[in-house]
Amino acid sequence: MKKTLFITGLFILLFSVTVFAASEFKMIVNGTQVDVELKVIDGATYVPLRAVGEMLGADVIYDGTTKTITINDEGQTTSEYAKYEEDAKRLYQTSPKDLKPETRELLMDVNYQSIILPDQFEEKIDNEESFFVYFFSPACHHCIYTTPLLNPIAEEVGVELFQYNVYEFEQGWEYVNSTPTIIYFENGQQKDLISGGITNDVVANQYKEFLMNNK
Repeated sequence: MKKTLFITGLFILLFSVTVFAASEFKMIVNGTQVDVELKVIDGATYVPLRAVGEMLGADVIYDGTTKTITINDEGQTTSEYAKYEEDAKRLYQTSPKDLKPETRELLMDVNYQSIILPDQFEEKIDNEESFFVYFFSPACHHCIYTTPLLNPIAEEVGVELFQYNVYEFEQGWEYVNSTPTIIYFENGQQKDLISGGITNDVVANQYKEFLMNNK
């Protein structure tokens, strides 16, 4: 994640010294004013490194033995987002930076390649189409183990199963109370649904029957 620090004419204070406070200065990190004490030493203004690092989401560690300061930033960099760029645009029509981490991790998963976006979903409703929608959440563990089992069933039955990510698009909760849930829409109207994780062969057959009966 690209992080920006707005400090004009300031230096970083690494060690504590006895100086005067520069209370007339303000420090702003990513648009937020930070309440830290700035110092003036020989005409130069210093700020505490730890406060700046932690405001940017980094860990600041000082080793007194080696007199070493280590800054660890686990955030996503531009290069780390690059591998998601193509799939994010193809599936979600957006940048991977705008997607939640759980969604990003599924972008290249073969089991989540039939994403339907809210506007596409609403268009089908308005056009009074008949279709199946699988409402899921990347943060739902029932969905994570159900999806790989469900996709082969849908392929065997011969139906197209659109995948609606309610974790990313919360307006989808208007249609479901829990995930995973499949809803069959007939002529733009909700006709039937089935919900719950596939925990055994009996439940798997129930899903298969649901798809076959509404095909």
